[in-house]
Amino acid sequence: MFLQKTKTLEKDIEKLLNKILKLGLVLKEAAIAYFGGDLVSFMHYVKESDRLESDVDHIRKDIELSLYSNMLIPDSRGDVFRILESLDDVADCIERVLLEYDIERPRFPDDVVSDMLKVADLSCSCIEKLVQAVTAFFISSEKTTGYIQEVKFYESEIDRYEESITRRIFTGLPEENLAQKIQLRYFISNTGDISDFAEDVCESLAISIVKRSI
Repeated sequence: MFLQKTKTLEKDIEKLLNKILKLGLVLKEAAIAYFGGDLVSFMHYVKESDRLESDVDHIRKDIELSLYSNMLIPDSRGDVFRILESLDDVADCIERVLLEYDIERPRFPDDVVSDMLKVADLSCSCIEKLVQAVTAFFISSEKTTGYIQEVKFYESEIDRYEESITRRIFTGLPEENLAQKIQLRYFISNTGDISDFAEDVCESLAISIVKRSI
């Protein structure tokens, strides 16, 4: 429905969603590099996430300017702005998480590394389903709700891993390593925020779908 308004708007939204999708893949590959000790590759992904996040921000602003200046979809403009801003939050979160890994270089116990990689993999899948949900929404596809449910599933799975990893860190490391425990909990929580932001986008989509049906 929305994308039929203008080809330029359609292309810009496609570009933004492709950048978000690439960020999800960068997150996954960065985790593999970091936990595998390949810091050269990891640094490449940190720089790539910064570039992609900047691209998302610029494209979002271009879309918003186009919506205002061309008086496009006035009845739904507010909903579209909320969706775009929430997508930007997802991009910001990924870029920030990788930058903080680069700055602090946290050291995780060996027995939780595989689960941290699983969280990165789940986050990538979550973002993939998010992009599909937003794409479906803009073309008025009935599949939107299904994709939203898949995003929620991945968010729930990530929460489960997040709690498990945090418990194991606080029970497994010596008490005198409290500072390390707190640092690792911070990184686990921030990584989990990525899927939380993805769920926020889906909440905006769900509200817009209800409005559309009235």
